[in-house]
This record gives sequence, structure tokens and C-alpha cells, in this order.
Amino acid sequence: MENFKNVVTEVLNELGIKGEHKQIAQYLLQSEEDLQELLSYVGQPSDGNMHVAVGMFQKQKREENLPTFNQFVSVYNEDKQDALSNLFQQPLSNTYVKLFTDSNISLDALYERYSSNLSVQYVPFIRFWDQPTKELELFMI
Repeated sequence: MENFKNVVTEVLNELGIKGEHKQIAQYLLQSEEDLQELLSYVGQPSDGNMHVAVGMFQKQKREENLPTFNQFVSVYNEDKQDALSNLFQQPLSNTYVKLFTDSNISLDALYERYSSNLSVQYVPFIRFWDQPTKELELFMI
């Protein structure tokens, strides 16, 4: 597995994927098949924009890996960070988890709203919770 992680890092570096997008890609890429799927987005409507390709791949993984509400709550009760990272398909720091736990957003509301809008990134989704859904479109993948 360590060798695969090295390959992933090398490929991401060669593609020029950096910063938060690199962290997201590293989180999402768990197998050779995942790597091939990400690479399939490179020549698609992203027009060579690697960050768009990562975003498209992330949305695909969100759709494929969306837990049921009961699964989400079960994991959340054990490990908030893991549950939120899994739901949003991105690594989340303790600071980002605290952003949610300090909010007045219920797990029910979070899951219901997010599961119907898998394109929005975590931070704007939580920060702009009270904004009309139309406003969240600015932060879509």
C-alpha cells in the first residue's frame, strides 16, 4: 500500500495537482482503479484543469459512497471526523469538524440537505448553511 501511495503522490505531482485538491485526491485514491478513474477525467470537460478533474472525481465518489443516514449516524457517534470525511469524501481537520459541531445544524438536516446536493464542498456548505440553496451553487464542483 505504501508503494501505491508513492505512485499516487508522483502522479499528482506530475499533473500539477497541489494544495487542498492534492489532499482530496490522496484521500479518494485508494486503488489502481480509482487512479485510472481520476485520470479518465483529465481529458474530459475539465479541459486539462486538474482541479476540476479532481472535483468531478470527488462528486463521483460521493455518489458511489453515500452512506445511509443510519450508517452515517452510527459512524458519527463513534468518530465525528471519520463520519464527516466519509460523507463529504474529503479529509477534514479537527478545525473543520468543530465548524460543524459548533453549528446548530442537526445530523438529520445535514444529511438530508447534503444528500440532495452532492456537489457542494464542506466548508461553504456549513458556513453558508442559512443562505438560500441558490447561493450555494457558487461553491459547486
